[in-house]
Amino acid sequence: MDNTPLALTMELNKRWSDKTVVYYDSFNSDNRLVKYFNLQTIWVHFGSFEEIETAAPQVYRAGGTVWLETSVIERLKSSKPLPEELPANLIERERIELVNKSYNLKFLQIIPANSEDKSL
Repeated sequence: MDNTPLALTMELNKRWSDKTVVYYDSFNSDNRLVKYFNLQTIWVHFGSFEEIETAAPQVYRAGGTVWLETSVIERLKSSKPLPEELPANLIERERIELVNKSYNLKFLQIIPANSEDKSL
């Protein structure tokens, strides 16, 4: 993969569907680019993990996926390392990143810990 935000955006476009939910904390030029080229996705302002804990099982039952975007990840990392920050009933499945001296784009897929199929 080319190391540009556009290349990452297009890779996500291949993976994401109209059932993909992306939680963000604040918009910036990078995540606006991702959203622009992935209009089929649903972007939800992050309020709390309780919201995600309620929504995630429903999203996955409907065939979707749930992702945390850079601004949420960075907000949570400011308090403690992210894997420790996830509630016990949410686990990390996949991480897609473009992090270098020029860019800081991160997307973390989370799934309900009690999912029957971890290969969602």
